[in-house]
Amino acid sequence: MVWPTLTSPAYFCIFAQQNDLTVHGKLALVLLSEGEDTLPHKFFSELIRQAKQFWCRQFYVDFQKENREVINLFNDMCRYSRVSSLELKWAAFGSNFSLGLGLVRQWAGDGALEIPDGSIMRGQLSAISAEDLTQQGIEERFYALPGLFYIVGRLEKSPWRLEEFVSKQGPSQAYFWG
Repeated sequence: MVWPTLTSPAYFCIFAQQNDLTVHGKLALVLLSEGEDTLPHKFFSELIRQAKQFWCRQFYVDFQKENREVINLFNDMCRYSRVSSLELKWAAFGSNFSLGLGLVRQWAGDGALEIPDGSIMRGQLSAISAEDLTQQGIEERFYALPGLFYIVGRLEKSPWRLEEFVSKQGPSQAYFWG
């Protein structure tokens, strides 16, 4: 989830990971849904609706001090909506746009990103240029991209890992976080 600014809307994206490893050893991310709005109540309502639809429980955010009020507003909205299952988590590499973009390029090169045509995120990824990286206000112009940076950064710091375990049904394998 990316917080709004004076010049850009709030944005969220919901990803799933495929079950099969890519040839580069990653579980590919697939964009399931996204949303944006400049109105906090409308934005949080849609985010909560889609989180329920996709059984999403965690959103990665930038916890910088200047975001404290909007974080409190989100928590209030969840409380008023009687939603206790959503958790805000620290976004790895959230404030470093160039590092986030580099990680995303690596994941894309590894065939580990599936972002549909027509999505906000795909449009912004397709539109960004090397010249844009030198311009002021890049975070506001490409406001959806930090949402992808947050999840890719989190997976880089704490990837899923395949573990074998024995259950009542016998030996099995599953992916676990970090």
